[in-house]
This record gives sequence, C-alpha cells and structure tokens, in this order.
Amino acid sequence: REMLKMEWPDDQQIFIDVASPVRTALMFSQFAKCYYVDPRGLHEWYASIMAASLGMAWVKEEGQRLTDSFPEKCVPLVTSLHAPEHFGLGRYGDEVDFDGTFKFFQEVHKVLADDGVFMFSVPVSAEPRIEFHNARVYGPEILEQLMKDTGFTPLNIYIILGAPNELSDPESDPELDYNFGQTNLDMKWNTHIDILSYRAHKSGESAEEAPPV
Repeated sequence: REMLKMEWPDDQQIFIDVASPVRTALMFSQFAKCYYVDPRGLHEWYASIMAASLGMAWVKEEGQRLTDSFPEKCVPLVTSLHAPEHFGLGRYGDEVDFDGTFKFFQEVHKVLADDGVFMFSVPVSAEPRIEFHNARVYGPEILEQLMKDTGFTPLNIYIILGAPNELSDPESDPELDYNFGQTNLDMKWNTHIDILSYRAHKSGESAEEAPPV
C-alpha cells in the first residue's frame, strides 16, 4: 500500500486499472479514484454502488482500446494484475488477437503520463506457451523484450506465487521466501508456472507494430 501511495502526486489522485480482480482494484481505490476497465458488462446497480461508495467508475472497454475511452497522457499510474495474459484470447469477451497483450502495452504507454508507472502481473515459466483460450504463459526473456518494445523499463519485480530459482532449496535456505519477495530476470526458471508482479517505468517510445515471432 505504501508503494501505491507514492505513485501519484497529491493533486492527481486518479489511476486506471485494467481487468484486475475487482477486490484488488477496490483495495487500490482506497488511495485514489479508480477507473476500472473491463470488456464485460456490469449490472447498473453494481456500477452505481462502485461509483458512489467505493471510489470506482466502471468503463466497459477492452484493454487493447484504452485510447477509445481515455485521452493520451491522462494518468500517472496504470495497474493490471492477473489480466494481461488473457487479452486477445477471447475468454472474457474481447476480440481474438494474437498480438492482444502487445497492443494492450501500447495503449498503456499512450494513456500514461510521461514518467508514469505501469504495474502488472503475469504467469512466467521456462516453457512459454499459449493455453488457448485461457492464458499466455511467458518466458522471462519474452517479457523483457515486450517491455522494451513498448517503451517500458522494469523498476521492480516481485514473486507473488512460486519459487523460480530451481537451484534453491527451502530446506537448506530457510531464509528464502517462496511466497512473496523481490526478484530479477537473471534467474534459472522452473517449468512450472510462477506469478510475477512488475513495476515498469514509461521510459521510451513504443513500437508501432508487434515484432515478428
């Protein structure tokens, strides 16, 4: 929570969350007004409660089309936890698009103010793949290149779930936190899925098109 408080100045208490679990966005909204973006519909009574009582406003939109609903450089922070891996696979009512996550990162780059921060989490494995139509599982090098191509520089990387360093043994290294902790991309990764959370800084220009695979 302290990290979230530091992401925006006092005179700019607003941010965009894209399809994180609602409970997570609700927690974030305690510190700033949240525009919650999701392509699915919402009952009007629930939307009115969110807007009036919880500091949230529901925006029915795909993450790949943020600039259809928001002006460029309008917020200092965008969050998207446990969501970018699904974009473009059609699971949640969005259009099927192989480059869905790349286009989402492009859109985040556009709506973020200069020097803005993007917080997101995705599954990572030594065996990257697409589990259609559920989720993408990324390799660390793919993520690093994705951020570079879309104009972001990683600031911090946190393990939310898993133990990516297969050479570490919790019994021989009792100080190792296997549930949550800061890490980096220079590890040897397991073949099982780990969930990583990234804080990335808008630091350059985004590519116009996804690089060829």
